[in-house]
Amino acid sequence: MPNIHRSAHLATRKSRLAVVVGVALIASSCGGDDDTAATQPQSVETTAAPTDAPTTDAPADALPVTFEQMTGPVTVSEKPVRVVTLGYTDTDVANALGAEIVAAVASPFGDDGVNPYWAATPLSAEVASLDVQTPNLEVIAAADPDIILAMGASPSAIELYDELSQIAPMITPTTGPLLDSAEDVTITIGRALGESEAAAQLLADADQAIDDFVAANPQLAGKTAVFAPREGTNTAIFIDESAASVALLRQLGLEAPDEVTSLSGDRIFGATFISDEQIAVIDSADIAIVGLYTDEAREAFLAMPTVASLSVASEGRLIPIDRTLGAALQTPNPVSVHYLLSELGPRIAAAAT
Repeated sequence: MPNIHRSAHLATRKSRLAVVVGVALIASSCGGDDDTAATQPQSVETTAAPTDAPTTDAPADALPVTFEQMTGPVTVSEKPVRVVTLGYTDTDVANALGAEIVAAVASPFGDDGVNPYWAATPLSAEVASLDVQTPNLEVIAAADPDIILAMGASPSAIELYDELSQIAPMITPTTGPLLDSAEDVTITIGRALGESEAAAQLLADADQAIDDFVAANPQLAGKTAVFAPREGTNTAIFIDESAASVALLRQLGLEAPDEVTSLSGDRIFGATFISDEQIAVIDSADIAIVGLYTDEAREAFLAMPTVASLSVASEGRLIPIDRTLGAALQTPNPVSVHYLLSELGPRIAAAAT
């Protein structure tokens, strides 16, 4: 006879995972009760020094180069030409570095269903055809890659390492699935592609864009903000300092209020969960960014009496965002951060005025 209580717990946990990774990054690949620590959103504090850079004494872009990674060491013997990318960030960074991408995951964060709005160069639907959870091994083999980038891949894709590494050298995370910072991912991909200088420029450009935004919006100084994606009746609030969205908002000058950081409860990917009865906690922030990923969800949330009575709602400091902005904020990288600043930045600036 099935354990009904355990089944109910797993169902609740799955729905919560879907909220935190509701931008379709890794939710369906996570299961069971002990995988929380195995996956985290990528950090994007691009000004921080890299902590998990490839372990090697060779100068930048010297070949061969060996990377120490979670799946064991891998050596890139010569500059790759044909590149396969299994994670959204892998594609964003490799594309921005001018790589010849011959197979990639299809991105839902754009009009065409295969390229995000921030893609440096749009890929064809034929190239960007891989599923982020279960990439097709035959398609990858047929693409004849020189290297497979999977630093931002889902755990289920990394589980295919034994098969994929037979096709081409595969670059996986240093510490664990989605645990490496966006800076470390960018630096590693740059080295693996022989484009370290260009990768460093991506990070510098992202830092400059953030600095320019902060300088143009001095009203943000001293303000607080929360990011709370919601799906159904589940609302997550990112509170851990290591969470990428918290780190990026801090770079913009926006700290999380004490009422939020002191919330109790289980943490999943740096977030905790609140009930609708607790939704008033977002009123402790000067700016509340709420992920509402359908028109129906947005209308229903804003119509809730408990929401309508909040100061952040009545004073125009509550910012509903769609799934694409949710993805850009939850797992920013030095490519997507420009889109985030251009699309969400003005709304944040107006709410802080």
